[in-house]
Amino acid sequence: MRATILGQQLRQWLTAADLTQAELARLLHVDPGQVSRWCTDKAAPRDDHVISIVELLRGRGVQVELSQASTRVFFSTPMAALDADSYEADRIAAQTVYEELNEGVRDARCARTLTGTRP
Repeated sequence: MRATILGQQLRQWLTAADLTQAELARLLHVDPGQVSRWCTDKAAPRDDHVISIVELLRGRGVQVELSQASTRVFFSTPMAALDADSYEADRIAAQTVYEELNEGVRDARCARTLTGTRP
């Protein structure tokens, strides 16, 4: 199972390390907007970035515990490609899948896997 970093964790760790999102972006050679998306759970860092973040933070004395239990599902449909009826049907289908995934995770109390964050 893959370990991941949740946005709230990353924000707390950056504060503990006295680092800004922009500084982390510079150190990792990524766009600052990407770090912002990680910090708001709109995206998740790739495995190589997770490793770099952990090494960087631990090097600054921050105790880092990685999460093994995180599900992220991103649904995206080009809005121009749908008429109103198709959009509503797709929205309902996506919401149903999302709710079933969350319910299954809660009911089984199982470890969740990060999916769907990269095109």
